Amino acid sequence: MFIEGGSLGEAIKAGARSTTLVYSGQDPEWAEGVRSTLLARPEVRAWATEVLLDLDRRLSADPTIHPELAAEGVDPADWLEGGGRWSNGERAARHLCLMGSLLGHMVAGYALAQDGLPSESAGVTTVTGHSAGLLSAWATARYGTTPETADASAALAAFAVIVGEMERQRDTMADAALGELLGGAEEPSPMLFVAGPTEPTVRSVLERHGAGTVQVSLQNCFDRWVLSGRPAELADLRERFSDMGGVGTEFVSSSCVYHNPLMTPHVEAAASRLTEKALSLTGDLLTDLVDPRDGTRHTGGDLTERVVASMASQPVRWADTVSELADPGHVVVDVGPSTFLAVVCRRALRGSGAIVLGAGDAADRRKLASADHWPEPLVDYSQYAPTVAADGAHRVRTRHTDRSGRSAIVLAGMTPSTVDAPIVAAAKDVEASGFGELVLNIMPRPDEVLIDGERWPFSTTDDPSLLFHLGAGKRQIELRRAGHE
Repeated sequence: MFIEGGSLGEAIKAGARSTTLVYSGQDPEWAEGVRSTLLARPEVRAWATEVLLDLDRRLSADPTIHPELAAEGVDPADWLEGGGRWSNGERAARHLCLMGSLLGHMVAGYALAQDGLPSESAGVTTVTGHSAGLLSAWATARYGTTPETADASAALAAFAVIVGEMERQRDTMADAALGELLGGAEEPSPMLFVAGPTEPTVRSVLERHGAGTVQVSLQNCFDRWVLSGRPAELADLRERFSDMGGVGTEFVSSSCVYHNPLMTPHVEAAASRLTEKALSLTGDLLTDLVDPRDGTRHTGGDLTERVVASMASQPVRWADTVSELADPGHVVVDVGPSTFLAVVCRRALRGSGAIVLGAGDAADRRKLASADHWPEPLVDYSQYAPTVAADGAHRVRTRHTDRSGRSAIVLAGMTPSTVDAPIVAAAKDVEASGFGELVLNIMPRPDEVLIDGERWPFSTTDDPSLLFHLGAGKRQIELRRAGHE
């Protein structure tokens, strides 16, 4: 047991620290994560073995739950040891890899509970999951992190039904739009990762491009996005983003158009099959479940269609969701087995005062056993906000202007694409008073928003470097200061 008196973990158990458990989506590291979690943990291995044996019995009794998996059978040793089969590219292996992510989440959660921090702890107020991880979150909210064998195998069987239906999307091509979307594309993936731009920039590019099938599918951070749609359109968009500079793009390996409305018929089919197989996601929840598509909290009822839709056809607003949950001092625990989502959450929550820990990281686990002295005192961002100079002059002062003697054009050391929310709020207050202007859609990347011949008024001091920042040195743009026509 690592939870001791006076530790952060003990504060969570006692309810002194509000906590959210989070689960990642498809986790390519699940097999290694399971192996490392089970190392010298015979009690966890025994529980996982019983769950897989029960799943095998379910599939034997009703092979239609997942025909390919039923034909192969579920060998606990093979699943828990991983082997080399998870990345061989076959359809059954893809299903097993997706289901393996849920198994990895269950094993990690069970191990965390054995270490003294179960999901039923008083401080664990919410649980959520990214993409496919939402089913893991529902299972934890419904059954806890130490579920009965039958409940855990039922969750795995439900996942088998869902991923089977999702993969059937590409095989059947029953939907003409999907057939046209995926058929014969040089780039097989219909999903594109974009790093760097803010949301207004992304949507501006999509609007100007006129991409009919392309959707913003995932908001991982405020500058990390995944787009989905026709591969040819995504390839064109990739070039446009690359031309902007400072933007990274990469195709995401995926055989389905996840988090896109084109998946709606398959979501409905999966929900119907879950009901048919008595695997519906129903019942009162032990912990509130937060849906990352819109941040809503759910305490029970029939959540089958909502959960499946948020896993497959609805966009995920991850940064918005966790930001809404994470007040200063709030703890966010990535249950594991990997630490991918902890990294994403740290980026999304920087400056918020929230504590983000990855249970799959040994150092972070030790922090749960450390004295509860978190978090560090929050920075008072208002000290950096522009104010009216006290010398009677019509000018704005900041700590930057005081120390450098330069004009207050941009918040010191920041651009609006990277500035923290409290500073933006403070700057907007100044703007409302007529002593400045926050140009969120201009300053980050002027070349994409300023058009030759356009006229852009601005409010600032008469520092000529602003003309360079706005790109006037390279383009024919007329810039006039407000009030100085």
